[in-house]
Amino acid sequence: MIAEVIIDIKHHDVNQLYDYFIPNHLTHILEVGMRVWVPFSHQKRTGIVINIKESSNDATKDILEIDTGLPILKHHELEGVQKLVKENHMLYQQAFDLMIPHLFQMKYYYDVLVFQKDDLLETLHMDKVGKRYKLLKRDEIHLSKLKLRHQQGILELTQIAMNHLPKRKTVNYRYTGKSYERLSLKLSALKYDKHYTKETLLDLGFSTSNMKTLIKHGILTQHEDEIQKQQKIFLVAGLLVFLTGGILIYNRYKLTKKQKDIIEQQKQIVEEISVEINHQKELLEEKQKEIIDSINYASRIQNAVSTGITVWESISKDYFVFYQP
Repeated sequence: MIAEVIIDIKHHDVNQLYDYFIPNHLTHILEVGMRVWVPFSHQKRTGIVINIKESSNDATKDILEIDTGLPILKHHELEGVQKLVKENHMLYQQAFDLMIPHLFQMKYYYDVLVFQKDDLLETLHMDKVGKRYKLLKRDEIHLSKLKLRHQQGILELTQIAMNHLPKRKTVNYRYTGKSYERLSLKLSALKYDKHYTKETLLDLGFSTSNMKTLIKHGILTQHEDEIQKQQKIFLVAGLLVFLTGGILIYNRYKLTKKQKDIIEQQKQIVEEISVEINHQKELLEEKQKEIIDSINYASRIQNAVSTGITVWESISKDYFVFYQP
């Protein structure tokens, strides 16, 4: 099976359908309108499946993976895209932006409504029939299996879009009260020290070029929205707290490591002293043994050369023997 895919690049050179083989494990899961990951040139890009057909002479690579568990474009929306491209000579990307802005940047999460008990659902801790669960990010690896169970009527899988695009900076313009002859009539509509949005100034007849000129001459000054200022302050404060905490933890780690090194050094010194004491003890025991052996040996020699006790007792009962070295 072959999928015709539009790549997420807004350029005339790639404003066409590209054919990709559908891997066997995606054959029963992939649908028209899904967002997929495909190899393109030396990159990995996202694309939208526009059509699925039996064969192609142009396909050379496989679809890598499905990016969304369910189609993000309905059939009538795809027909609208094709019509815009054909009749208005638009790029596919421009047509997509008209139908669903930021289509390729949109992120999704999934709700699961349980109709029947199932081993996979128990593994995902979704074991209560009739209850709706939000699929955790780590469990999205099971999307293909959940989709099959959706088709079998075991559960209802709902794909919900969430906008994760960064908010644009809101800038206000403050009128300083200075005059500028060329735009004096328009400036008369402004009040001193009051803040105006860009849209308000445009409504009052100022062009973007007028605003740049007035800013250049100090007649208008730019100021960020107070909410954004507070957000920045909180962000900076949070970073400072995080860095301070990190520094304290690092210093504590260094102190603990230093104390540990001192304890290890002291332990090593104690072990060396203990080894030396044991060595001295062995030397003393050896010397003591030599002395005792020497005394015993001298005693045996003296006993051998002196007159025996039996002889003395035969002469007299009153006697004593005096050993003189």
